[in-house]
Amino acid sequence: MDRQEFFIQLWRRYFRPALVIMISLFIIYLLYQTAKNITTFVGMISDIVLLMAALVTVYILKTFLEKQWNKVYARLSDRTQENINILSKVAVLIGDCILGIIIFQLWQRNWLYASALMVIVLIGIIREAKKDFKNKKRL
Repeated sequence: MDRQEFFIQLWRRYFRPALVIMISLFIIYLLYQTAKNITTFVGMISDIVLLMAALVTVYILKTFLEKQWNKVYARLSDRTQENINILSKVAVLIGDCILGIIIFQLWQRNWLYASALMVIVLIGIIREAKKDFKNKKRL
């Protein structure tokens, strides 16, 4: 292995994943700081745009981390994989409860925010259902 191959491998394995995670977290932090001080009608529209940008950032981060996770997950034993599956189902349930609480709080403050969040969540659920259906159809 020469120096160029070493640096390419170093970039692919360590620096690029760290850079993607750092950039994603920085974007989410900036979006949070920007959205924290907005209260007018223009602020409401920019909130929606910021929310969409944050969701796109989270989606990119999720797809990137899924690829990395699949490599690690394949190396684990069957019992460990089973325990991780159980923990992930519990985490999804807790996440759904937290999302319900957030939607309820937004609904009490402003129905538009809650409606926008519910539409985004429903679009995500529909996409996941379509993806699962296509995967089952292929098998």
